[in-house]
Amino acid sequence: MIIVKYYMMLVLLSIIPQMVCAQASGGQIRRSTEPQNQKVKRKIDKRSEMRQSTVQLDKYQQMDDRVRYGSYRIVGTAQVVKAKEGDKLREIAKRLLGPDMECYLEVYNGIKASDPLTDGQEILIPKLELKKKMEAPIAK
Repeated sequence: MIIVKYYMMLVLLSIIPQMVCAQASGGQIRRSTEPQNQKVKRKIDKRSEMRQSTVQLDKYQQMDDRVRYGSYRIVGTAQVVKAKEGDKLREIAKRLLGPDMECYLEVYNGIKASDPLTDGQEILIPKLELKKKMEAPIAK
C-alpha cells in the first residue's frame, strides 16, 4: 500500500509540470522531444560538413598527396624570391618555410624539386595556414 502511494506521488509530480505547460499551450499534454531532435540535427550537420570538407579539395591538394595530407593549406602568396645561381628549390623551401616543406613550393610554382633553377627565376613563396583538425567520431 505504501509503495502504491509513493508511485502515485511520483506520477503526479511528473505530470503536474506537463499539465501547467499544456494549459499554457492550448490543453494538450505532450512530452518535449526538442533537445533530442537538436542532438540528432547537430550530428547530421557535422557529418555533412565532414563529407563536404573531404570532397572539396583545392587545386593544390589535388596536385600532390603531400599537400593534401599535410598540416598546412595554401591561402595565398607570402612573397616572391629571385633564385640565384646554384640555388635549389629544396634549399629555398628549407630556408623560408622549414625542413621538408618543398612540396608546397613545387605545387605552388608548378615545378619539381629536381628541376634546375635559372639565375633570376622568380619563385613564389606560398602563405600557409594551419589546417583545422577534424574531430574524430565518438563511438557509443
